[in-house]
Amino acid sequence: MAAPRRWTRVDRIARLPKPYLAESDICFYYLQKDSLGYGQGPHASENQRIINFKHDPVKYPEGTTPFRYKQRAISEFVNALSFFLRENASAFFGGVSLVPIPTSKPRESADYDSRLDDLCSSAARSVQFAKFCPALETRMDMGKVHRGEAPRNPDFIMRNIMVDSAMLSDSHDIIALVDDVLTTGAHYAACKKLVLDAVPDRIIIGLFLSIQLPDECDGTGWL
Repeated sequence: MAAPRRWTRVDRIARLPKPYLAESDICFYYLQKDSLGYGQGPHASENQRIINFKHDPVKYPEGTTPFRYKQRAISEFVNALSFFLRENASAFFGGVSLVPIPTSKPRESADYDSRLDDLCSSAARSVQFAKFCPALETRMDMGKVHRGEAPRNPDFIMRNIMVDSAMLSDSHDIIALVDDVLTTGAHYAACKKLVLDAVPDRIIIGLFLSIQLPDECDGTGWL
């Protein structure tokens, strides 16, 4: 699989519809997606790849076509994340720990989707200076935020996340919080605060497979 062309730093313009991101936050995204859904609009390919990545593993088990699409998306994003880390190896001189931002369900749930764990663990195996660090865990299923079942509120999110402080204390100086879609920045803000409360001397960055474009975005980029 060919290496991706580039990742993009979230700049001032991109932060405008992301109310929970601060100017000091260091975040990058790989794709742009919009709200038009599967296979539609100017970002049809990006929408499709993210939707494939998020296919429900219970609804679409091994052997189904959506399962194969999901595995293909995971492979692409492992390649993209590994590429980003290697391209910026000089910035990660002391190593980087990859911490998945928790999904809506605890890992012990029968219908837990391990996509972000799989992404981070696979990238860590392929990049010598990276380390998989699943130090954040959802306490209880509060519903999916993108379906309006739970609020996009950092305080609410923090109350529903457990932190493995011992695991974080063994992390590298740079910790990358990894998620699939950057929408408002609420989950990133919540997880960043929890991590810094546990290990205040670390540098936190955010790595997102895609950024959610605002409705007023045209087909080529930010207005």
